[in-house]
Amino acid sequence: MLRHLIKENDLMKVMEKDYRLDENDVIFIEELIVGPAKNADETPTTPTRHDWEYKGRPESKSFLYEIIANKGTGIDVDKWDYFARDCHHLGIPNSFDLRRYMTFVRVIEVDGRLQICTRDKEVTNIYEMFHTRSMLHRRAYQHKTSNIIEEMITEALVAANDHLLIPGKDGEKVKMSEAIKDPVAFTRLTDQVLQQIQLSDDPNLQQAKDILAKVEKRRLYKHVGQTQAQKPLTKADGARICSEMIDSLSPDDPELDGLPPLSKDDIIVLIATFDYGKKAENPIDQVRFYTKETPHKAKRVRKDQVSQMLPPTFREQQIRVFCRKDDKPSLDAAWKYFTKWCSKQKCVTPTGSGALDDTPNSAGDTTLTTSPYIAPVNPETSRTPVNSRVVRNLF
Repeated sequence: MLRHLIKENDLMKVMEKDYRLDENDVIFIEELIVGPAKNADETPTTPTRHDWEYKGRPESKSFLYEIIANKGTGIDVDKWDYFARDCHHLGIPNSFDLRRYMTFVRVIEVDGRLQICTRDKEVTNIYEMFHTRSMLHRRAYQHKTSNIIEEMITEALVAANDHLLIPGKDGEKVKMSEAIKDPVAFTRLTDQVLQQIQLSDDPNLQQAKDILAKVEKRRLYKHVGQTQAQKPLTKADGARICSEMIDSLSPDDPELDGLPPLSKDDIIVLIATFDYGKKAENPIDQVRFYTKETPHKAKRVRKDQVSQMLPPTFREQQIRVFCRKDDKPSLDAAWKYFTKWCSKQKCVTPTGSGALDDTPNSAGDTTLTTSPYIAPVNPETSRTPVNSRVVRNLF
């Protein structure tokens, strides 16, 4: 995309004349964003200590690659930018002190390569930075409502993919799913696509229009419940879990107790992952610190040297179940399928917007005394679903 914008707007002459930037600098900018790649088919990675695969700058300038998108420690200005922006707009406190961090940062040689390091007393501040990232994902980016809206918009785009073509290079029209290969088409792939679908009278786009209308009217697929994953999962595992859930109860199973049987098309299973940016690893293990006494020597700081209150693991995954149907019997049935699957997998008792019994149970115990589903209330009289049983218990 960067190359396309430079060529399309004839920027290379301006860059050379006004900013003294050449081809090597353009390569450097590309590498700052995505890292080195041997060819277009390979995923960019951070080079090992024995190799230097970057071309934009020599190994003596290695620390420069830690500023924009730090693939080593994860501490970079990209995070600081969206932390400040999103915490401000969401009203979430940002406990990471950027100015204090910048006061103590310095470049030190580590294993023969220059690296950005900071004072040992800043380790708690850095933990706060990664904790802020985790909280933003938990409370905003991967909130269950954000999850299902994203899923519904994706469904709409998939439904429209074969019928809504985007003008690309030389006027050739391509599908939205193919626009990533055509920079001209990709620049035209904006939020306006959703409006194009909504305003279109093409009957082939009706399914996509209906889904987007549900999103606009807040008629979202219902959240049934969620549980903790017992082993690492990927997004692709959602489809497998969905199939296992449906297979856990036969249509005439007495556990359904007259409830309507569901199919795989009725259920959506999403995997939400919360971590500190390095999957299950502690990101601080990759950071180097200096002390007041030895400002030119960098070292690691172990977790047990910081606090006993730090998390024992740095990754958590949730299995979230949604139902496309919104009638109470179907939602009750979805809960039955989910709890049955959790029982077979020995998962923690699932929780959800309708779970009435919040008493901690042992793993695999999914017994509920009543239906978990809370029917939605009239949005004109209340914005919050109310469970009368819970209200009575408060008094």
